[in-house]
Amino acid sequence: MAEQPSVPNYRDTTGAFTRDDELWVRLKGPVTVAAVGAAAAELAGRSDARLVVRGAEDTDLGFLSDLPPLHHLQVFTSGVRDVGALARHADTLRTVQLSLGRHPVAVDVLGALPQLRQLYLLKNGPAAVKGAPDAVAHATQLEHLVLHSTTIPSIAPLTGLPQLRGLALKLGGAPDLTAFPELPALRFFEAWQVRGLTDLSPIAASPTLEVLNLESLRRATLPDFSRAVSLQHVLIDNLPMTEGLAGLAAAPALRQLTIARPVFEPAEVDVLRGHHTLQAAWIPIRGRGVTDDEMRLGLAHPHDAPFVAFGAGVMGLPPDGWDGHYLDG
Repeated sequence: MAEQPSVPNYRDTTGAFTRDDELWVRLKGPVTVAAVGAAAAELAGRSDARLVVRGAEDTDLGFLSDLPPLHHLQVFTSGVRDVGALARHADTLRTVQLSLGRHPVAVDVLGALPQLRQLYLLKNGPAAVKGAPDAVAHATQLEHLVLHSTTIPSIAPLTGLPQLRGLALKLGGAPDLTAFPELPALRFFEAWQVRGLTDLSPIAASPTLEVLNLESLRRATLPDFSRAVSLQHVLIDNLPMTEGLAGLAAAPALRQLTIARPVFEPAEVDVLRGHHTLQAAWIPIRGRGVTDDEMRLGLAHPHDAPFVAFGAGVMGLPPDGWDGHYLDG
């Protein structure tokens, strides 16, 4: 039986997920004077509390001026018409999650929040979300960024974010990734169903990237990862993989590799056998009676701690099977 490797040294660096219900303050449904007053009372003196606004119809978020200083804000399933009121908490807001798109909204204010560390921007509707590229580029203290159904033309403006450690692109169109290797602090990158994302060579040239999650990029091809000197943890699901596994095997520091789809012939995985740093793997292998050990290449099963630490934490949502254990890891 393969020896279990030590748990990768990653924790939920965002602090965005917590099981403690006392840290959540919810303002649900119509934004009435009474509801805002109750939320204000709950938030008073609790800088660690997270305000969740859900189901607020046709709001300009003006009620935020009646609340004590906010550090964490999430707005879901609401008819947001304007987000300018975020500026009233510019001195304190550290994490912001916005679901927009019922009405046209400009998000320039996001670039004027000097304490902003985590941003999840979701376009969830037919209306335009304007000003996102410039706003993100001016949020110079960002550490974790998720753009969901929101496209920026180029990665280049993000190279001016010296603390950006985690970046996830979900749906939307593909930006120009040419400047990807110049992102100075990036450790985690996820791309999920990004239209038009085919050339991954700039990702493979990053000297800092440690964790890579690629899913449902139907026309993408995997490049040679020999220059990805920091890359340790890779999860791939539903990529064509027509070029085989040699490019991944070239990653000089690879510790864990998970491939959910497609299925490989036994000979196709030979290039990974004996990799000098690989400790854990899971690769579907075609054939009757193929054992779990064979699909692990005789190694340990991959640990999902690196992906929890960045991907799930950014979204504020636990992954399947999450039990809080990695918070102590």
